Amino acid sequence: MKITLIGMMGSGKSSVAREIAVRLGWDWIDTDEAIIKQEGRAIESIFAVEGEEYFRRLEKQIVAEVYQIPKDLVVATGGGAVIDPANRRIFLAKSKVFWLSAPVEVLLARTAGSDRPLLAVEDKEKKLADLLDKRRKYYKIGRKINTAELNTREVAERIIRIMNIARKDG
Repeated sequence: MKITLIGMMGSGKSSVAREIAVRLGWDWIDTDEAIIKQEGRAIESIFAVEGEEYFRRLEKQIVAEVYQIPKDLVVATGGGAVIDPANRRIFLAKSKVFWLSAPVEVLLARTAGSDRPLLAVEDKEKKLADLLDKRRKYYKIGRKINTAELNTREVAERIIRIMNIARKDG
């Protein structure tokens, strides 16, 4: 079984994936981290040198590989991974998908000071709002959980409860 977390940067995908994995005794994978490991450089560098299109091809490759792993996994995807139709098909066919959602103001606060390449603009709030507007229709493939007023533990517990999976510690 696999649990896939989708949503905007700053929605909590990586921290929630880690928390779910610890609670269930599963492994977890962050697709952005897998790309960094494979390429041996930061995502910012990939965007700066090869561009977003190249990054999306790497992301698609990683997604295809991750969902072939024959064990229980929690997968934290990059915020734009859901844009690709092939990725969406994989997410839906091979996992339970959860959309971690938060208002733009919350995402802005959570990403403040980060070096995310898509936020390398002057008006970060407008950029986040525009990205969310473009991606919202894709994020709707997942069961929506608003993370704005929940901590990591609470989001993880909610997903585990929805999945009705026995916890490792209980």
